[in-house]
Amino acid sequence: MISTEDEKYREMEELVKRLFKKRKNERSPDPNAPRKYKKLNVPFNEFEYGVLETAANNSGRSKLNFIRWAILKAAEEIT
Repeated sequence: MISTEDEKYREMEELVKRLFKKRKNERSPDPNAPRKYKKLNVPFNEFEYGVLETAANNSGRSKLNFIRWAILKAAEEIT
């Protein structure tokens, strides 16, 4: 049986692959690479943090994983 974490990982990996296939002549980055390329410090107000916390809990993801997933989903919609 496939765990929920495995399914979430595969979903994110497929999103990355689809996004980079749309960009011509660029090498697709490794979705398994260590996360030391760039860092962001994103301040939230209380409302935004509450929305993030609720959405992450409802999706079964950590807050950070939810942000990464949401970025990939949004990028897929606009490209």
